[in-house]
Amino acid sequence: MAITGKRMYELIADLAADEPRDEILAIHGITDEELTAFENQHRGTVGVTRANIHQIWFDMKIADKGWRLAQYQSDVEEIGKRPLDKDEKLSAPLLKAKQSALRSAAEELGDLPRPSIGAGEDVPSIRIEVVGINPEDLV
Repeated sequence: MAITGKRMYELIADLAADEPRDEILAIHGITDEELTAFENQHRGTVGVTRANIHQIWFDMKIADKGWRLAQYQSDVEEIGKRPLDKDEKLSAPLLKAKQSALRSAAEELGDLPRPSIGAGEDVPSIRIEVVGINPEDLV
């Protein structure tokens, strides 16, 4: 069985990423003999891909922080162009999407404060005192 096109590209990528052999066989629906023949035929391509796999992932648009921020900006601008619905049935989801995009952009930029209380740290207690009410009168 000849493995070509998209299947060939995906199989080379899986081999270059050192995916487990049994998973590769199951995902691609091929036999061990077919995989061995493919590896022998494309050994050089798999080696070059393995050497460059981190660069391939780095070149993906989604790995680019600037591109992600530009997408958030575009989403916010598109939402801003839409007129708000008078009865708010359509406006609420749009505003929620806009808020989500703005929050995601702020997270990307590191502008949101992180919670300062972690595991094992002392958590401050809050005491609330109501003045002028006798607790026995509440029973």
